[in-house]
Amino acid sequence: MTYRATVHSDKDFGLSLVPPLRIPLHQAARLEWINLKDFHALEQLRGSSQRQIVFRVSSDDIHEMNQRRWNRTLQLEILMVE
Repeated sequence: MTYRATVHSDKDFGLSLVPPLRIPLHQAARLEWINLKDFHALEQLRGSSQRQIVFRVSSDDIHEMNQRRWNRTLQLEILMVE
């Protein structure tokens, strides 16, 4: 499955989704853009600049940290920048 989303630059994580990913309160989620370096237009986003992208989820790993806490890591592959 592929997805279309708006992204903006995030100094700590590379790209962030707009609006942000909605996750349950008992989860922490991390987005890993596995091929961001292949898309120079996205690497150069600054400030409030936004772009539309098409991407797919390569993996979705969920690990139980304790009874009330789960960590989720999504590896995302960018297919196209619009």
